[in-house]
Amino acid sequence: MNNKKITKLTSTLLLSTMLAYTTPILAFTKEETVYSKINTKGENYKTIVSTHLINDNEEQILNDLTDLINLENTNGDEEFKIDGENLIWNANGSDIYYQGESQKELPIECKIKYELNGEEVSADEIAGKSGNVKITIEYKNNDEHQVTINGRKQTMYTPFTAICMSYFDNSQNKNIEAKNAKVINDGTKTIIAGIAMPGMNESLNISNTKIEIPSKVEIIMETSKFEQNNIITFVTPKILDENISFSKLNELYKKVDEIKNVSKQIEDGANALKEGTTEFSEKSQEFNNGMKALEAGTDKASNSYKEINSGINQVTAGTKELNTGATELSNGLTALGEGLSSMPGNINKLYNGSSAVLAGLNDNKETKTPGLVTGVNALAGSLNETISNLETSLNTMKASCEEGITKLTQTNMALNSVIATLNSETQSAQIATLKQIVKGNEEAIKEYNTKIQYIDVQLKELNTKKTEGKKDIQKITSGMAEVQTGVSQITSGLSILNDASSVLPENVNKLVQGSKKLATGTENLNKGTTALSAGSKQMEQGLNTLKESTTILTNGSNALTEGAATINIGSIELAQGITTFNQEAINKICEFVNSDIKDIALRAEKLQELSEEYKNFSKANENTAKEVKFILISDSVKEKEENENE
Repeated sequence: MNNKKITKLTSTLLLSTMLAYTTPILAFTKEETVYSKINTKGENYKTIVSTHLINDNEEQILNDLTDLINLENTNGDEEFKIDGENLIWNANGSDIYYQGESQKELPIECKIKYELNGEEVSADEIAGKSGNVKITIEYKNNDEHQVTINGRKQTMYTPFTAICMSYFDNSQNKNIEAKNAKVINDGTKTIIAGIAMPGMNESLNISNTKIEIPSKVEIIMETSKFEQNNIITFVTPKILDENISFSKLNELYKKVDEIKNVSKQIEDGANALKEGTTEFSEKSQEFNNGMKALEAGTDKASNSYKEINSGINQVTAGTKELNTGATELSNGLTALGEGLSSMPGNINKLYNGSSAVLAGLNDNKETKTPGLVTGVNALAGSLNETISNLETSLNTMKASCEEGITKLTQTNMALNSVIATLNSETQSAQIATLKQIVKGNEEAIKEYNTKIQYIDVQLKELNTKKTEGKKDIQKITSGMAEVQTGVSQITSGLSILNDASSVLPENVNKLVQGSKKLATGTENLNKGTTALSAGSKQMEQGLNTLKESTTILTNGSNALTEGAATINIGSIELAQGITTFNQEAINKICEFVNSDIKDIALRAEKLQELSEEYKNFSKANENTAKEVKFILISDSVKEKEENENE
């Protein structure tokens, strides 16, 4: 390859890799480009430093320092004098370009290794060969510094970045791949552009097992005739942006602490929600059990009341017949009083009949058979007890509903407090879940209020029927008392008539009076039992309605209990998930930020200082703005004859 081609390639590579920096303008600015020729192993054998003195103030004399040898002006005829390390230029207001050789060691070493079909070989041995090739270009950072990190001495390196480039002819090579490099194939040739930052893992104290910051570039290919063009490496210490503000990391640490605190609040809120939904589920189960008991009670009451209603109808029919008989008895006694002379023989029969009626009214102590009066009183007591039990069941159900509303309201207040603490942008999923639970609780509160309204209507209707029933029962019991008194008087009068017929007219008169009272009492009794029968039908219809309603309420309670259990399971899983998330994610992130990140940030800040401090390779004045970059150019690998021709 001729010099023009080398120059063109070098210019292209430099233009595509060199970085631009802003440097302050002092007396003048000194820019150094250090060219290092290295052999095929990566060993340096010649270093030339090209220097550009930027004379912004158009000074006549520029005082520079240098430790280079064989100096020459490369772009002009300005003269210079050397006094030890002092280099004095007659600039005449112009920029100065000069170069010289350096015998100093470079801060970066390069090692190049070739492998053919898995075996390491030299450049001479691989040149012109075919097979599977692996090229390893490894860089070592020698610019070591002892710095203080968190009060301890640590070893760090100037943060050099090495960008290497080369290319291969596609007619002789194929399947070209590279590690830590970009592979660019334009059809005729493949360009390799790799990057390495030697010493960076050690400077940041990061293990290669966590993050491997490259210090070498590897290239593999299949070749039919191996040739390696020059490997050109551009090295710069300017790895970090000079405008980075590490003080912003303090804000990160504060935010991490805030995240940790908020995450703990979310965990506490989730646990509170779990406890609330657990209690809500338990209370819902209790309420459901009560509803089932109420349903069973109303079913039993409805079935039992059918028998009671049947008995009331029979009593009503009996009191009607009794009233008819009492009226006939009264008429008969009246007729009897008009013709006592012809009726003495029937007094005994009349007495026996009256005794039988009285026996039916009174309790039989020997057979322990209750009479009609006791039966009616027991019936009245049974009705009162049934109504009281229904009233108690409805009040118990209402209290359970009110307690459920209280618990759900308290739970929603706690959930809304948790939602208020969440970040709507980063925790929208948690907010949506909690709002869904609040909405479900509000629906349950509406159901409870609907149940309470229905129970209040039932209690009001029951109270009305209870008042009317008491009046009817009072009429019945009053009528029965009058009947009992009348029959007793009749029986007593008949007894007297039976024992002393001489006073029969007087006693029959008493009997007539008693029979009239009996007729009046049985008439009142019949009116009371008739009213009781009508009220009983309404009561039966009300019990049937209550039975249907309690069945509906029980079904709703079953659904509510299942929903409460589902919510409880969800809240438990939510609490467990948030706890796990805190332990396995948030806490670990916080620990990483507050330990590893802080250490890395301090080291990165120190690297920035080292980068800014490395400004020149050769000597330079203190008051001179300085900038340096390195270009390493390796020898090409060709067959011996071709190398000699070049």
